[in-house]
Amino acid sequence: MTGSDLLPYTDSLQVHWLVFEILLMLTFLMHLLLMNVMLGGSILAAVTSWRNRKLPYEVHELPITVALAVNFGVPPLLFVQVLFGHLFYTSSVLMGAFWLSVIPILIVAYYAAYLTVHNRARPISAVWSTVSAVLLLLIGFFFVNNMTFMLNPDAWSAYFDNQGGVLLNLSEPTLIPRYLHMVTGALAVTGLAWAVWAWYREKRGGPVAAPRVKEGLRLFWIFTVAEIVLGLVWLMTLPRDVMMLFMGGSMYASILLLLGVLLAIGLVLMAIRGRLWATVATLLLTMVVMMLMRDVVRGGYLSQYFGPGELEVNLVISPLVLFLVTFVVGLGAIYWMIRTALDPRQRVESEGGES
Repeated sequence: MTGSDLLPYTDSLQVHWLVFEILLMLTFLMHLLLMNVMLGGSILAAVTSWRNRKLPYEVHELPITVALAVNFGVPPLLFVQVLFGHLFYTSSVLMGAFWLSVIPILIVAYYAAYLTVHNRARPISAVWSTVSAVLLLLIGFFFVNNMTFMLNPDAWSAYFDNQGGVLLNLSEPTLIPRYLHMVTGALAVTGLAWAVWAWYREKRGGPVAAPRVKEGLRLFWIFTVAEIVLGLVWLMTLPRDVMMLFMGGSMYASILLLLGVLLAIGLVLMAIRGRLWATVATLLLTMVVMMLMRDVVRGGYLSQYFGPGELEVNLVISPLVLFLVTFVVGLGAIYWMIRTALDPRQRVESEGGES
């Protein structure tokens, strides 16, 4: 039995698939930024706490970051289900026990993040920060499993030998490189986010930002170098037909790879030179290029099975309009909440004057 024999039927769309693809990219970018800071922040908090040092003041915002990352993760997950639902639901069922465990694990990780911030005693804070980091890493591992499992219908036949919903895509060669690439990327983005946060605090009358900015940029370029290496390993472990898309098989994919490499090198050089805002702007552009490359990889894996262009369209505009209105209003509300939360006149600084 081949993977094509196991594919479920697809549903129709209300508008052209490109609309959902654009919305997927847009919302995923926002989630990716927050998710990186959440995951990287939890790891760095754990490492710092065990080194017998005070938690950096940036860690005090970790619970807020977790909440935002989770909420901003919902829209891209929904758009993945709209475009690739028959694939995503199948892979989710195959690893159902692990997939359903994500919610309770996330709740514990979220609570542990609060306990990390509100326990000043180092041993207790170190334990809770480690719990939060390990659980978030576990969730990331489950997500990478699912996102790779849905791309390989040929592997679904393992269900007939194991129907308990405890399958993982451990035989996938790209699984570990892709996962480690994600983790190092999270650490890099967190370093840059901490540098930006130090700059922001100084503008609001906080301590001098230069040492924090320098340290944040140093973390950023070190982990970015590691991410580049892991990205190349990930590329080399792709199926040959997919990898060759980036080696001249597709002009579009090859240009994206070239841009990605050049931008990554530029990021490292700018961070070393201490150019904070140039690094931030280039990072955003790099992330867009990386998302487009990710889309090429997904299309390459699924080329013999399915493409979003095959989905039938029964035009109904009103649900899309309602979503867009709600989305814009929601963004406005979140912007107001963040601005209020960061306003020193509206909050008591949890750092207690820590510099």
